Amino acid sequence: MIVSDWKVRSTNTSTVVSISLVLLMLGLVGLMIINAKQLSKGFKESRDFPIFIKSGVKDMEVQKFKKELAAEDFVLSANYKAKEEAAEELLNDFKKTGASDTNFLSLLDGEIPLPNQIVITLNEVYFQPDSLRKIEAQIEANPIVREFVYPSDTIFKIYQNATTITYYLLGVCAVFLFIALALIHSTIRLAVYSKRFIIRTMQLIGAKSWFILRPFISISIFQGFIAGVLAILGVIGAIHLLEQNIPEYADVENKQLQILLFIGIIILGLIISILSTFFTVKRYLRKDLDKLTLD
Repeated sequence: MIVSDWKVRSTNTSTVVSISLVLLMLGLVGLMIINAKQLSKGFKESRDFPIFIKSGVKDMEVQKFKKELAAEDFVLSANYKAKEEAAEELLNDFKKTGASDTNFLSLLDGEIPLPNQIVITLNEVYFQPDSLRKIEAQIEANPIVREFVYPSDTIFKIYQNATTITYYLLGVCAVFLFIALALIHSTIRLAVYSKRFIIRTMQLIGAKSWFILRPFISISIFQGFIAGVLAILGVIGAIHLLEQNIPEYADVENKQLQILLFIGIIILGLIISILSTFFTVKRYLRKDLDKLTLD
């Protein structure tokens, strides 16, 4: 009896460990996806896109157009930049190259060959080739606009590569999840297998299926919850290591998404444990006595 109880306890422990390892793996992948999304959002929403204004346009018209842009859903911010300010920035960039501090305008005969411009930052949702083409057409349809400038080739490559990487990552996750679920199911089957004759005895004395299932489901809920908590502790440990070794991590960290990730880990742990236990016990409830003895 002592040996039998030890086997059951060790099997239950292995079930918790198996589920927690799977949840930890999925949690780390989820954390990576969250951070990648935040990094991507920060990168996209920090890019400036200049809208060059035609020469001779009155400031009142430019300011009106700027307000119209700021009201658009795809625009996070819109700022007016006079050609003198743009020339000053160009001069500073010119100095950073190590060139001599020669009067910049004297080289250009006092003329500033830059147009006035409105610099916008875009909502990251619209940071994709198709959306940018529509935005370009809408902006350049305004009669005061000379040109809307954005690196279309670079953005297309970024979007294409990000999509490809995401698909590969999801594919790898799906394969590992399938393997892990198979291992978890086998572990739970072993736990239920050790009690198969108890299940049969309860059937013989007239116990209903739901009555037999109830204690197994109760244990599976406990196991799934404990596995989820262990996985969350592992993810929190990974976050702590990231915060210690990568100070910039705090800039992309999203506490709300992390909380949702933790809730998802608990729910997934419960689902995996309950469903595996349910189908395994059902399997033994349907077996004939002879087959049960030989199994």
